[in-house]
Amino acid sequence: MSANTPASARPRICVVTPTYPPAFCGVADYTSRLVEALGDHYDIHVICSHAQEKPAGPGTLHPIFDGTPPSILKAVPAIAKLQPDHLILQYEPFAYGGLYGFNPYLYRLLRRVRKHSPRTTITAIVHEGILPVHSIRRVVHRLYHLYQLRRIASYANTIVFATELWVDNFSWLVGRRKANHIPIGSTITPVPADRAAVRAELGIDPDHFVICFFGRAHKAKMLHFIRAAYEKIAHANGKPFILALGNHEANAREHLNGLNVLVKSKLAPAQVSRFIQAADLYLVPLDEGVSMRRSTFHIALDHGLPVLATVGPATDRCLRAQDGKAFVLTPAQDMDAFAQRALELSQDPARRAALAQAAKQLYDRDFSWQTIARRFHELISPLINKKP
Repeated sequence: MSANTPASARPRICVVTPTYPPAFCGVADYTSRLVEALGDHYDIHVICSHAQEKPAGPGTLHPIFDGTPPSILKAVPAIAKLQPDHLILQYEPFAYGGLYGFNPYLYRLLRRVRKHSPRTTITAIVHEGILPVHSIRRVVHRLYHLYQLRRIASYANTIVFATELWVDNFSWLVGRRKANHIPIGSTITPVPADRAAVRAELGIDPDHFVICFFGRAHKAKMLHFIRAAYEKIAHANGKPFILALGNHEANAREHLNGLNVLVKSKLAPAQVSRFIQAADLYLVPLDEGVSMRRSTFHIALDHGLPVLATVGPATDRCLRAQDGKAFVLTPAQDMDAFAQRALELSQDPARRAALAQAAKQLYDRDFSWQTIARRFHELISPLINKKP
């Protein structure tokens, strides 16, 4: 079906999401990019919350629920009226309200859709895995989340996971035939930028070696690795400079105190794209290892940046295979190895250029939104066409 086909002649999809642009949120950005990418094939309606800013973006928008757990059921009459061919639930339980992601109304929503719109097939996209067990309280949380995901899967035709690890770990729970793996793409579209001009705008000297990271500075993003990389380069008589982008100003200033660092928060996507192109090296030190659910990682690949990241239990097999080709990985437990590789890359511009070129090629081939849209289309079109 071509982009010129009238919307009324295309299969209809409803996307239920807890957040949508202009909200600063990975799920919001992901949803808008997915809706935009699928728009050539489907008539897409987005059912979202009106609890924060007025939503705006691709698709026909229906701001229906208010961010409280029971309010998600307000979507049922709208879905019944629209009678979509397919429904996509963005399953991020912590974003729909409720304590610790407890929200039984999510699977009740799907149950009622099954009742009132029996011809509608359903996909749930899982954005958060099951909480790891660190305490007795976490045991209770984990058991509930397992139960909640199981109930979601019982009403869905397919479940999409962003990482191979989640498919491996939860296929038994949702059903192996239902479990599918589709990565998350970049949520920041590259814009043209003159690197020298951007650095001048930011007040960065031309001879500084700029190491950059982007996103929320939570515990999983090991800022002490970034400090170690900075200090290693500085000790070797380099001139490191840290460019910290994203909603993490307080944490970044606390953990990187005393270093030559510039923190830029609450940026529009185009600003992120411009500023990120000032970087000489992009760092992704994650405690569980980089994986295909990390949009901040894909942003760097899409922008053709040389990337140094960590490898751990969450790292997908296909990413491990690209170590040393499209990016560089070091063990998530080894801060010294991370800092050493940062130093080596800072001293080898030819190596950085080769990694940057390979990163962009990998992204365009395997992780672009065109590729993601094609994989979703291949997944859901048989479900739509199969119906009587």
